[in-house]
Amino acid sequence: MKNKLKQEQKQNFLPWKINKITKTTNNVLSTNLDEKENLLKLRKQFDKLLKYASFFINKIESEKDFSNFIKWFEEILNNLDVKKLYNITTIFNLKEYIKRDLFMQFLYLNLPKNGNKHFSFIKWWACYHRTLFFFNLFSEIDKKWILEKKMINFSPDIPHSAFLVWFKNKKFIIDPYAKKYWLIVEVKEWNEIYLWTKLTNYISWKITNTKKLELLFLWRKIKPTFYQDRIKFIESVKSWQILNIKIQIEWKTYQIRLENLDSEKLILYFNWDIFELNKEFISLDIVELFMKWKPTNYKILLKLLWFNNESLPENIKNALKIIWDKINFDYVFKKLNIYDDIQMFKSYYTKLK
Repeated sequence: MKNKLKQEQKQNFLPWKINKITKTTNNVLSTNLDEKENLLKLRKQFDKLLKYASFFINKIESEKDFSNFIKWFEEILNNLDVKKLYNITTIFNLKEYIKRDLFMQFLYLNLPKNGNKHFSFIKWWACYHRTLFFFNLFSEIDKKWILEKKMINFSPDIPHSAFLVWFKNKKFIIDPYAKKYWLIVEVKEWNEIYLWTKLTNYISWKITNTKKLELLFLWRKIKPTFYQDRIKFIESVKSWQILNIKIQIEWKTYQIRLENLDSEKLILYFNWDIFELNKEFISLDIVELFMKWKPTNYKILLKLLWFNNESLPENIKNALKIIWDKINFDYVFKKLNIYDDIQMFKSYYTKLK
């Protein structure tokens, strides 16, 4: 009974018009978004939400007003039927990403919850894209600059970023990849900020200084860098990961992560299994694929993971076939130092045509 009451109170928090827009948006999200008519319907709802957000921001006069706006903002995103695809290989697309209009930036980051077929429109997803999106979103709905806003980069200590917004002394971090505190956490001493996932363990770091946003983890202090210039933020992005894909397909989570262990070894995390791989042979295997003919991305992914297609269960095959066309393999080849070799063979086969 108590849970039901809380749910009702939560639903009644939003004005009924906003609820109506959210429901309409979710109805459109359940359609085929590759059809232009449905895409236009979705854009119309998105524009309506932007207008309401601008209206509410212009009414902010106190920290309490700001806190209420943030709660409202969180409710909106929480009620949208979208989920996340995390893909570190897309960080080379950051400069291209910010050239898109705000609606397309939103669309390219989100996947409808109701299935696994609406993948043609989703382009990019990493925490850095999402940080840029929130910065651009708040810059659009707060043109009078009532709120202060910055992008945070936790590199080089941790390859992660988030968005910081504040009014007077009230600060919030917005991070849709956070787990313990989903989406929004207030900047207070000893509050925890999500930074990393190691297998199924979520690593959170405690705030020790709210002005500088110093973080403490295992007696070690980390000082993130703040940006208001988007290009400088993009140029600050670094990653030691070769591959990091996380996606939910039909309510089941799949994760692939490949990292340099040292100059000769790689470590592969596939879901909750860990493998140590030989870097040299993986590189040679992939180059050899291109020596024979230009392979499909699916075959490249199998070689990269040292998976045998014949021995894989159907659900894993299906997941890999959904994921492979979202991987920027040029990024992977550069990380493996075989990009120039691959380009040479690609050029050769282009001349043969």
